[in-house]
Order: sequence, then structure tokens, then C-alpha cells
Amino acid sequence: LQCNFNPTHNCFHSEDSGVQCQSFVTPTTVPLVPEKIQNLALQHVNTTAVNITWNPPVSTAYIQSYEVLLQHRNGTQLDNVNLPAGSNLTYYLARNLVPYIPYTVFVSAINTDFVSGAAVSQDFFVQEGVPSVPPRNVTVTRINSTAIIVTWMKL
Repeated sequence: LQCNFNPTHNCFHSEDSGVQCQSFVTPTTVPLVPEKIQNLALQHVNTTAVNITWNPPVSTAYIQSYEVLLQHRNGTQLDNVNLPAGSNLTYYLARNLVPYIPYTVFVSAINTDFVSGAAVSQDFFVQEGVPSVPPRNVTVTRINSTAIIVTWMKL
């Protein structure tokens, strides 16, 4: 918290002593907004999961947690989790994703007054996996000594 001081003045009139004024200084607190996280990175685990990692901001004094928001690029929210900062968790495993669908992840630091710093975001899509079955009816036709045609039926 950042401490600010708001001066106030009370004045009153008394018949005995005339006008008298008193000054008061009232301290108020303003929450410090956390800095941005650093080095947001994604590592594809498999065709349905991505490991999201980041480094804490330079100053971590007021950080209580990290918020991870995962959504489809069309804006549909999938996950919104808060990870406690004290446990040094600076990663999140996003699961049950659909291959080759565009996603956006946002990560921000949250302070003890639940004020969020600016989020860092990254767009990504999960890589397509290997087909579950091989193609059917594969045929190879020789054209000449340096060319062939390979055809197959759709899965």
C-alpha cells in the first residue's frame, strides 16, 4: 500500500475566542498495482494440453496470486484460475483443449487488495496430432524413373 495524506481543516466561531481553526491530517492508503509478469511462454504437452509458464514481476512484495484466464479467440472463457504467489507457482497446465482451435491466454499478478496489474497475453493453437488410423486403399503409380503418384481414400 502506498500512504497518502489528506489534510482537512475545521474552523468554528466562538463568542469568547473568535474564529479558531484546527488542522488534521488523515492518512489514506492506495493499493499498489502489481507490475506485469515477464516471459510468458507456452509448451505443447500433447494434442490437448499446453503448459503455460511465466516469470514473476521484478517486484513481488505485494503480489498475492496470479490470475490465468484462458479463452477461445472468439471470447468464450474456458478457465479462470488464481494461483497463490507464495508457493512460487508460475505455471499452469491447460487441459482438454481441442487441436487446431485458436486460444488466447492472459496472465496477471494480483495484489493483496485484489487489484490486478496489466495482463500479458499470447495467442496460440494446439498442434494437430497424428491420425488415429492409417489411410485406406493406398496406391502407388509409377510415372517415370523420378516421379510417382500416391493416392488414398479419406479417413
